[in-house]
Amino acid sequence: MENISKFFGIFKNKAVEHIHNRSVICEAFKKLLDQDMQAEDITIKDGVIKIKGSQGLKNEIYIKKKPLLDYIQGRAVNFKPIDIQ
Repeated sequence: MENISKFFGIFKNKAVEHIHNRSVICEAFKKLLDQDMQAEDITIKDGVIKIKGSQGLKNEIYIKKKPLLDYIQGRAVNFKPIDIQ
């Protein structure tokens, strides 16, 4: 029975990390771009952060991509962002 709890504990820890990383991304957008971002508008897969938003927001992200990636990498847990789209 203990093995099952350890197994599900792994998934719980991954879920908490994922939620934390999405909140760090929201924080980065607020601080560096002065944009309020909802966690539901963020998708993370294979180190790539995908943002749902207007073309103007995506242009601003492109312009400030390096500072955003640095900010997120410095505060995220077990996550190294490669790109923001």
